[in-house]
Amino acid sequence: SDKGEFNMIFKCPLSYPTQYFKPLHELLEKYFTNNPEKKLTVNIYVDLINTCTSGEIYKIFKKLKLYYNREKNNIIINWYYNKDDEDIDDIKELADTYSYFLDKKFNFIPLEE
Repeated sequence: SDKGEFNMIFKCPLSYPTQYFKPLHELLEKYFTNNPEKKLTVNIYVDLINTCTSGEIYKIFKKLKLYYNREKNNIIINWYYNKDDEDIDDIKELADTYSYFLDKKFNFIPLEE
C-alpha cells in the first residue's frame, strides 16, 4: 500500500501454503523497492499456527528485518489475536519469537467479538 500500511491476515490452506504466500512475498518486494525509506505499519492476524504458517511468516519477517532497522524506528507491528482462541498461547509464543528476532516490540491487540 502507498499509505505505508501492510495488512496480513493469514488463513493459510494447509495443502498449498507456498502458493498462498507467494503473492504476499512479491507484494513486499515491490513495496520495498518503491518505498525504501518509508515508515511502515504491519497489521497481522494469524488464525492457524502450524509449521508451514510459521515458516512462511518467518520469511516475511526476515524481509522486514533486511529492509528496516530499529535505529530508523520506521516500522510498527500490530499483532491482532482472538483472545478466546484455544491456540492463543502458541500464537503469542510465535509472535514473541518474531519480536525477538526483529529486535522490535510488537503491539499485541485483542480482537473484539
